[in-house]
Amino acid sequence: CRQWILFYRLNIARREIFSYRVFLQDNRNLVGEVYDRSEQLVIGTSSPLLKVPNTPFIQEKDLSLSPIILVPVDQSYDCKRLMKERKKLFPPNPKP
Repeated sequence: CRQWILFYRLNIARREIFSYRVFLQDNRNLVGEVYDRSEQLVIGTSSPLLKVPNTPFIQEKDLSLSPIILVPVDQSYDCKRLMKERKKLFPPNPKP
């Protein structure tokens, strides 16, 4: 049995255009939705499979699939500790 690993180059340009609508919770978390109007253009690729037409981005209408949860943490946190405690701090990702 052979395994093939293929590497392709994909160059994109992105313009992030988004806003949040959040509400302060009793536990000091900010919880809400992301309104996203970002743009992404494929400007080059080494694979014909990745050459897709640049179509406008349309956000999923169900905003429960675009949550934002901002949780305040103290200065003792670093990335390693945050990743270790992620499941305690944040709910699971929504299922599409």
